[in-house]
Amino acid sequence: MKILLATFWEIPHLGGVWNYMNQLKKKLEYRGHEVEIGGYGKKANHICFISSGRVIKKTELSFIPKPVHHYIDPIVAFYENQIDFYREAMKQMELEQFDLIHTQDVLSSYVFGQIKPSKSAHIATLHGCVAEEIKKSFYHGKQDRVSILASQYLDQLEHNGASAAYKTVLANQWMISKLCSEYGVDTKQVKKRHYGYDIERFKEMQLIPSQLIKPLDKKLILYSGRLNDFKGVPYLIQALNDLKPMRNDWICWIAGDGPQSEEYKQRVSKMNLGDVIQFIGNRADIPSLLSQADLLIHPSLLDNQPLSIIEAQISGTAVIASEVGGVPEMMEHGMTGVLVPPANAEALCEHIAYLLEHDDYRNNVGIRAQEWANQHWDPEAEAEDLLSLYTEAIEAAHK
Repeated sequence: MKILLATFWEIPHLGGVWNYMNQLKKKLEYRGHEVEIGGYGKKANHICFISSGRVIKKTELSFIPKPVHHYIDPIVAFYENQIDFYREAMKQMELEQFDLIHTQDVLSSYVFGQIKPSKSAHIATLHGCVAEEIKKSFYHGKQDRVSILASQYLDQLEHNGASAAYKTVLANQWMISKLCSEYGVDTKQVKKRHYGYDIERFKEMQLIPSQLIKPLDKKLILYSGRLNDFKGVPYLIQALNDLKPMRNDWICWIAGDGPQSEEYKQRVSKMNLGDVIQFIGNRADIPSLLSQADLLIHPSLLDNQPLSIIEAQISGTAVIASEVGGVPEMMEHGMTGVLVPPANAEALCEHIAYLLEHDDYRNNVGIRAQEWANQHWDPEAEAEDLLSLYTEAIEAAHK
């Protein structure tokens, strides 16, 4: 079959959705299917398609965004204009050629629910709750009329996108409960299927040495992800600031980039943490870095099923993560990981210090997590499950 994997987000990018799409593409192609990946390109000025190399620019379609005053506020205006261009650009792609369209977020699902050909099947996998993330970033705690209306708009968009496909695949019970109870999605619409991961390929990549080598006399704390407040980075920096007077046997590498990277670098400098915290940018050698790491910290304020935790588990690296979203379904506290309250630098510091102090316990947490991961993240089982769902959706589209 011919399959389009579509996302509203920029591709390529550092993060779980891009990695998921790439791994799924390889698994499907290995089984003889033809796969295209499409989404916004760099800086969201065009739509790009990875396999064909096709690019559709806003200038090519003479796309003119509607002015802000047409909408509730600038945030809603931005997303509405981006949705409008995404819709028009995807229409140029002769969508009839695809037997199945597999969208990867609620916004692309919303668009393809409107424009897909009647004989093309549509499956959605939602890797997070977009409305929740935007509301927390821009409207949290606000009760003015504009914020209320904008939040209502986002809630409706989440509902419509999550309901647009033949079936909506969710990774855990947390996402199912949130969409069904808070956003009114029909329970019959959703299917629970956790991710698969190419474990063997990851282990091969771990054998490729990194140019970064941790000091022999230091334990390595690693963060890998976007650099923004939503990911809890300020709480990690504060926790490490509190940790520094307590012990000097550690360093922290912060891998990734994001809109607040410069702000965080300045904060680290002002707190005189430059000798223990190093920003190492976007990396292609995360597997190798994890093989050196003693701890992975995932301090996010909200998350679904983070790739960084999956990779740390496969590596046998102990994880300390915020007890948010779907994360508690990925580990047993104290056995295969350590859960801490979100937005709590004091608790985070306390648990980092404990695991640095107790080597045997830390190592055992990593070993138990690795044993669990090798069974739970089996990529072949996920691929076969998806193909079964693809076939079901295609049959339904042709009735």
